[in-house]
Amino acid sequence: MALLKPGASAILTEGHWGDWFDGLGGLSVYLPPPQKQRIAPDYASLAFAHDAGWQKLLAVYHEAAV
Repeated sequence: MALLKPGASAILTEGHWGDWFDGLGGLSVYLPPPQKQRIAPDYASLAFAHDAGWQKLLAVYHEAAV
């Protein structure tokens, strides 16, 4: 839960296989399935969720699937 607080690192885990991947970067964002997983109430306080509009997208996505 500490990683979900504002100012914490967005990287929860990292791993790769082989030298070819050294130096590459990116970010994967999990899209929780509607009606199977709820959106954590604290998610809206994350800078990424707010600044990128991801919290709003998730809310609309989950509402449309009901």
